[in-house]
Amino acid sequence: MTLYLDLSALQSVPAANLNRDDLGSPKQVRYGNASRIRVSSQSWKRAIRLGVEQDLGEKAARTRLVPAKVQHALQKADWPAELAAFAGAQVAASAGKKGIGTEAAGHTSVLLFLPEAAIDELAAVCAEHRQALEAAQGKKKPGQVLPPHQIEQILKRRTASISCCPALKMPTRAAFTVPTSDDGDAPPGGCSGGALVGKVSFSSARCRCFKAARR
Repeated sequence: MTLYLDLSALQSVPAANLNRDDLGSPKQVRYGNASRIRVSSQSWKRAIRLGVEQDLGEKAARTRLVPAKVQHALQKADWPAELAAFAGAQVAASAGKKGIGTEAAGHTSVLLFLPEAAIDELAAVCAEHRQALEAAQGKKKPGQVLPPHQIEQILKRRTASISCCPALKMPTRAAFTVPTSDDGDAPPGGCSGGALVGKVSFSSARCRCFKAARR
C-alpha cells in the first residue's frame, strides 16, 4: 500500500542568504506586492540528505559511477579486469525490469543515491553469481545476468528512506538590503554618508514550505 503525506510547515530563519543565483544574489520572487526571498526545493533537499546520513550514521553519495566502483571493488578482490568490468556493467543492466541505461564511458544515465556500503553489497552479489557472469561474458546480448530484484533493492534502499518532494519556499516578510562593507580609505569629505563597497539582500522571516512524502 502506498501512503502519501502532505506537510505544510513554518520555519523561522535568521538574517541569511539561503539560496543564491548565478550572480551571487539571493533568488527572489514577486509575491503579495513585495519582493521576497525564494528558496528552491533543491537547496534544502541536500540538507535533508545530510540529516538522514547523520541520523543513520552511514555515509551516502549521489553518483553515476556505480558500475566503475563495483568494477574497482572486484578488481581489488583479484577478479580479471574484463570480467570485473562486465560485472559492473551488469549491475546497471540488471536493475529492475528494464535496467538502468549507461553511457559510452560506462556511467549510468541517471544519478543514483546509495550508501557507501552498497558498493560492497553489489560486489558480493556479483561474487555469488560469478559463474553466470563468466558464462555470459562475451555474448552480444547477455541480458540480465544478476537478479534484478536484489540489485534494485540495494540501489533504492537509501532513496526510499527520504522519498519526499519539497516545494518552493518563500518568507512571509519582504527582503531587505544591508551593506557588505565600507571603504575605510575614502578621502575625508570625499563622500557623504557611508562609502559602501556593495550590497546584498538578506531576509529574516518565517519560511513556509510544503512537502509531499511517499512510502
